[in-house]
Amino acid sequence: MTTEHLGRADLFVVGAVGRPGRRAFYMEVQAGRRTVVMACEKEQVAALCSQGLRLLSTIELDIDEAATELLVAAMIDRKPSGEPDFRIGAIGIGVDHEGEVAISLQEVPSEEEEAEEVLPGGVDFVLGPTMFRAMALVGLRVVASGRSICPHCGLPMDPDGHACPAGNGHFPK
Repeated sequence: MTTEHLGRADLFVVGAVGRPGRRAFYMEVQAGRRTVVMACEKEQVAALCSQGLRLLSTIELDIDEAATELLVAAMIDRKPSGEPDFRIGAIGIGVDHEGEVAISLQEVPSEEEEAEEVLPGGVDFVLGPTMFRAMALVGLRVVASGRSICPHCGLPMDPDGHACPAGNGHFPK
């Protein structure tokens, strides 16, 4: 497999489908006529968004706050445009010399590819800091909109109830 170089992205969004506790997370990038949908983990969304925002805060970049809010509104509750092309394994992020955010999303290699020591495929692309910031704000909202956290044990509570280990299963559900 090889990494597909998409160039400048027109859109980069993250989201989740399904009910809390059973959600499937995804990332989607559109560049020109090419759209790539990727399955990922909640922790990957959280890490990309929080680390990316931290990176942006350390560099003086021109971020249009009004445009960020418009993009956030357009990205909220957006569903993926199709089935995932692959599952994300590794994520890379940086800022290039022109102030663009550079993203690399590599797929989880199959057992066959690992045995043959084939490099995994994936995509890389760049996007403006305003779009990245909007995507990251939406991503953090999506991550936070999951299951409630139990105040006693710190674990996620299922909608069907919660047998809390801190209360030996006796706290109210």
